[in-house]
Amino acid sequence: MSDSTRGRTLERKLRGMFPDLTTRAVVRDALARYATVPNQRERVRVQRAVLTLCAGTCSGVDKYVRAAKADDRDVLRWAEYPNQGRSRRAPDDPGGRILIEEDAAQYRAWLRE
Repeated sequence: MSDSTRGRTLERKLRGMFPDLTTRAVVRDALARYATVPNQRERVRVQRAVLTLCAGTCSGVDKYVRAAKADDRDVLRWAEYPNQGRSRRAPDDPGGRILIEEDAAQYRAWLRE
């Protein structure tokens, strides 16, 4: 997925999750606090992950932006690979393969909402 497509998806999700303009501006400002230094990469992907996890709350956005600033891999794993993150199965294990497919389907469904 290209950065421009990711950015459009992020904006669509922001509008859907935070319809109030003032609240959306607060959330957008909170998301902007991620990727302010060089080691914080994949800005839009991480911001989408934060939205996935925040449960539609400003406090959730703040919580997960702080977590992403500490280690963005955690936030990406929690958002994009929730079943795999809780499992001890290897990706090449048949059960692990099912978890991978379930996580991918769940994330694609969230993106389409």
